[in-house]
Amino acid sequence: MYTMEIKTGKCEQCEQEKGEILHLQNQKTEYHFCANCLEKYFEGQIVFDATNYWEE
Repeated sequence: MYTMEIKTGKCEQCEQEKGEILHLQNQKTEYHFCANCLEKYFEGQIVFDATNYWEE
């Protein structure tokens, strides 16, 4: 299971600075992707809806 936070940062895949980078982390790995690259990286493995998240 992954934990997820949305932060400002640099995407690992496209290497662009973005206002919303998804930081996904589990016990073994950590990813920093923009929404577009996250969807491409995990294509077919997860369903991602960028409009379906809440802000604290």
